[in-house]
Amino acid sequence: MSAPYVFMQLIALALTVGWWIGTKLAGARVEVLEERLKLAVDQERYVQHARTELEKRTLVLRAQITAGASNEALAVTSAKVGVAINELSTANNALTVTLTDQNPEPQFYAQLEQPGQADRLKEFVASLRPLGVEPRFEKSLFLRWRTTDGKMLSAGTIEPTGSIWLLKTVTDARAAGIQPGAERYLETIAQLVNGSVKRSANGSSDVRGPDGRSLRLPTLIEFAPLWKDAIGKLISDTLQQANN
Repeated sequence: MSAPYVFMQLIALALTVGWWIGTKLAGARVEVLEERLKLAVDQERYVQHARTELEKRTLVLRAQITAGASNEALAVTSAKVGVAINELSTANNALTVTLTDQNPEPQFYAQLEQPGQADRLKEFVASLRPLGVEPRFEKSLFLRWRTTDGKMLSAGTIEPTGSIWLLKTVTDARAAGIQPGAERYLETIAQLVNGSVKRSANGSSDVRGPDGRSLRLPTLIEFAPLWKDAIGKLISDTLQQANN
């Protein structure tokens, strides 16, 4: 076989591989754009809800002022208006970030290796916001919440592969001096999935599934309401411990 003929075959192969890679990259880009559009729609609903709540609370405050309500009542309603303003600001900021290329959230959901789980996970994450949970999207999804003194603690880490790790929940709580609530949280999650809490010699703890391997999203998301309740209990327990 002559050298020019072999060279032409290599060129053809390289062009074919390049076309295939380009097609895959284009497809991935479309998936990310579709996720950004879905998230933008969801965030717009969040903005509308926050705006409606602010308008309702503002009307109540105006009515109380007109009726000559007591200072105590006005103070309570004013605080609620302040909370509503913060919620609207957070919603607007979230919508702005969703519409930028720098937002890693659509990429995370597009890369999620669990068919049919992205929408369920997005719904679950949205349900945690009223509890004060702040999701942070990087290569993984970090479910975080903040204590009254500003410490950021973990309620779990979700990887695009579908693995869920609660290791940081206990280590963060231990560093903050409020470990018991985190330990109870791990026990609750283990019971939900019929799994177990694995404790290492170095003092770290995490939850394993019924097969002894890492906790999996498809398994735990089936108990989404109970998972949410467990996170709410984690937050209330640790806040109570921190205030004692």
